[in-house]
Amino acid sequence: MPLFRYEAENPQGKVMSGAMDAPDALAVEARLQGRGYRHIAILPPGAQARPVVAQAGSASAPSPAPPVAAPRPAGGLPSPSHAETALFFRQFAQLLKSGISPYQSLENLAPRTRQKGLSVAAQEMLEVVRAGGRMSDAMARRPEVFAPHAVGAVAAGELGGFVEIALDELATEAEHAVAMRKGLWLPIAFVQQAIVAIFIAQPVFPHIFPRNDLRAYFMLLCLRNMPILAALWLGWAFAQKRMMRWDRRAWRDQMVLKLGPAGDLERQRSLLAFLRMLRRLTAAGMMPDTAWEGAMNVAPNAEVRRRLNEAYVLIRGGMPLHEAFAQTRLFADETEQMLATGVVSGQVVDALDSICTYYQQRVEHSVGATRYLMFRIGSVLTIVLTGVLLIVLMKLYFTSVFEFADTFSAGD
Repeated sequence: MPLFRYEAENPQGKVMSGAMDAPDALAVEARLQGRGYRHIAILPPGAQARPVVAQAGSASAPSPAPPVAAPRPAGGLPSPSHAETALFFRQFAQLLKSGISPYQSLENLAPRTRQKGLSVAAQEMLEVVRAGGRMSDAMARRPEVFAPHAVGAVAAGELGGFVEIALDELATEAEHAVAMRKGLWLPIAFVQQAIVAIFIAQPVFPHIFPRNDLRAYFMLLCLRNMPILAALWLGWAFAQKRMMRWDRRAWRDQMVLKLGPAGDLERQRSLLAFLRMLRRLTAAGMMPDTAWEGAMNVAPNAEVRRRLNEAYVLIRGGMPLHEAFAQTRLFADETEQMLATGVVSGQVVDALDSICTYYQQRVEHSVGATRYLMFRIGSVLTIVLTGVLLIVLMKLYFTSVFEFADTFSAGD
């Protein structure tokens, strides 16, 4: 569908601008009215966006649009952390909610974003928006900065005219990822402490007891054990960095689905993101195939996105929503039944509301199960490593005692 630029006045009286995919200008006007906005101007596809009148205290209006920037090669920028991504999306959403146009929001965010990848990407998004293009198109050129599901979420927000809501949900998702990692610090600390203890305590015997040779102990500790520990640490950090590269997302997503409770959590999170966007687009009055097309790329997991994309062909062929759900083999049977009832009764949005609530509960349960599993794994590894340390120490201790006794006896 064509992309229409619009300017509208929100319920608070602030003038804002944006873009929306719609079959015609009347559909754009209807959606804006449904959200409580009063449209000021709706520009057809390809038309030059006229400058937005700056509000008091806001940034200056954009300058005339230059040609759209050519695609840049991917992989040249540092990938942001979850915390940096959450901060960027949260600020962007707040600026849009306050009535500031996307252009002015990016003009404000780009220079003060400290993470280089996000700052450069925001500047490129600014250029595209100024030329009347989609932000999601500019984001798609930077896969090392923006994950595919983030691009899909912003594209769906542009399709339905609620980019600020999509950005808010992306920020919340990144914040949950940060909280999940922070919640696992205790088992990780236990394992790290046990490994370090093995390398420090291993040369205690026989160099300190019974010989009390501190020099030999520190020589062995500093010249052998610590370099080995540092090499192992650096090797793990290097392997982890390679596994977390942006071009390995598809492989990681396939692997994580096989990790028991962690895989179940990943699946439920992806389905919940898809369902929320499908519900929002359906409530905006879009046809099932259009709503599915906009929502299918919002799922964070690549394998889930692949299955949803396969089902899109069936939706375009006229298959009902609940039957397409069944074809993906991703959803619980009870949710398919609820949606089937909604399709028959004409209450699809209400049915999707209930399904979203169901999957929200499943996500919360999976979070608890994953944290409990990780704590158990950390505890078991700590016990095993502590046992190894005790065995090594006891062996070295008794070996030292026997050697000392043999030496003492030979001296007599």
